[in-house]
Parts: sequence; structure tokens; C-alpha cells
Amino acid sequence: MTNLKLSVFPFLLILLLFSNGSTIAQTVVEKNGKLQVIGRYLCNQYGEPIQLRGVSSHGLQWYSDCVNESSIKELRDNWGCDVVRVPVYLKQEGYLTDSVFYMKKVYEIVDACVDLGLYCIIDWHILTPGDPLAGEYNGAFLFFSSISRKYNGNINILYEICNEPNPTIESGGPDWDRISEYAKPIIEEIRKNTDGIIIVGTPQWSQLVGDVVGKKLNYNNIMYAFHFYSGTHDFLKESFIDAAYRIPIFVTEWGITEAENINSNLYLKQSDNWIKNMERMKVSWCYWNFSD
Repeated sequence: MTNLKLSVFPFLLILLLFSNGSTIAQTVVEKNGKLQVIGRYLCNQYGEPIQLRGVSSHGLQWYSDCVNESSIKELRDNWGCDVVRVPVYLKQEGYLTDSVFYMKKVYEIVDACVDLGLYCIIDWHILTPGDPLAGEYNGAFLFFSSISRKYNGNINILYEICNEPNPTIESGGPDWDRISEYAKPIIEEIRKNTDGIIIVGTPQWSQLVGDVVGKKLNYNNIMYAFHFYSGTHDFLKESFIDAAYRIPIFVTEWGITEAENINSNLYLKQSDNWIKNMERMKVSWCYWNFSD
């Protein structure tokens, strides 16, 4: 569902979702410092629950010129963004095609976020195959080992270690145990370098967050991803709300259209309800997507 380009009108409309506006006196990182998970909340360095709101870029192999220090500064100053998500596509002309170009661009964006005082999510963005134990996922261990060493001690970075896991029926179906098996060695490798926030994808394209309740991973500062599109996934709202009262969730991708048709109608009423619920529960989010 993520290989979609946001049309101009809804992209401009998303401006209405941010409230900070204009030049800032103190950056979000200066204000909140090192993030931590306490109970079901993402909290700042003082242990206070916070909500981050921002955008995800699209594939850097297609829209790399759009995401740079100048545009990120605009997102911070005039859109009120607190966080930028950087998807590292493996396939579709992505990381596996030209890892040198891709990593250079990722470092450029991360460094810009650090300089501008924003939080930054580095996202290992696999669409297919959905099984996180498939061979294509093997590179995640070395990728996050390298990234976490490079940014060791940096408080701006969050690590999203699998975008939308969706194990096939042959491998056991959408299974949290299988995702956990994938996640544990990567988490332990990242923990050699940092105790920063790690976000783990959940079953069925990061929709079945309820599967994690009662089966959380036994590590500190872990959050669980949830993805939705207002025109398709309104039926998931109650299960999301129930899970969000029990486990720490970060909505790392959402949109105001249908999941498989970005040029569909805009589901504004449904989106407004989602936004209010996320704000009420202090669930952080990134909107899909920022591209030209």
C-alpha cells in the first residue's frame, strides 16, 4: 500500500493538521531531549508523555531532490513537523540497486534533521516479500548495526526495523511470533550501540497491533507500528484504540485516502476522528507522504 504518490491537493490539505507555525525559538529535540518509553507512552527526558507529528518521505530513489535541508527546515518552521520518517526501500530501484547513493542520501537527511533539531525515523522499507524471515530481510541486521554505530549516542534517531511485515500463509500467516523472531537479534545488535527508540512492525501490514498485547518484546524503549488509510481502515479503529491503551504504538504511516487508490476521495471526517483519537491518547504519527 505504500508505493503510492500523494496528489497535490491532499498534500496541501495536510497543512491543516499541524499547528505550530512560523519560526521556532526552541526545537522539539531541545525541548524534549532523549526519548523513552514508559508504560504505553512515548515520553521525553523528563518522563512526560508527548506526541510527535510529522511526515514520511516517499522512496528516495524517485524523489530524492524533494527532501533536503531546505525542505526539512520548511517542514519544521511552517508545517510544525516534529519528526521526519526516511524509508529505505530495498527493491523498486532502491537500496539493493545502488546502496552507496541510497546511504549517502539517508545520511544527508538524518544529518539535516539533527542540525535542525528534529527527530528522524530510519525505516527499513520492504513491501514484498512480507515474511520478515525471508532472505531479503537478511541485510537489516548489518544495516542497523552500521547505522546505530554511526549515530551512537545521538538522541534524534528512531529505528523502524520492518515496515509492513505480512508473513504468508505458507510461513504461518500474519504471525507476531514470527515477526518477534526476526526482531530480537536486530534489537540486540542496535542495543550494543544505543538505547534509543526502536519501532517494530506488526502483523498484516502493521495493522494487527492487538496481536502484540500480552506478548510485548522484553526490551526497553520498544514501540509497535500501526498503519492505516482513512478510506479503507476505519473498521480497525476500535481495535487500534483498545491496543493503544495497552501498548506503546507509533503510527508511522497513515493517509486520508483509500489504501490502494491515492487518487480516491478524501475521507476528511474519518481522518479528523482518527487525528482526535491519536491526540487524545498521545499516539505519535507520520503522514504518508512528502514528495514532489
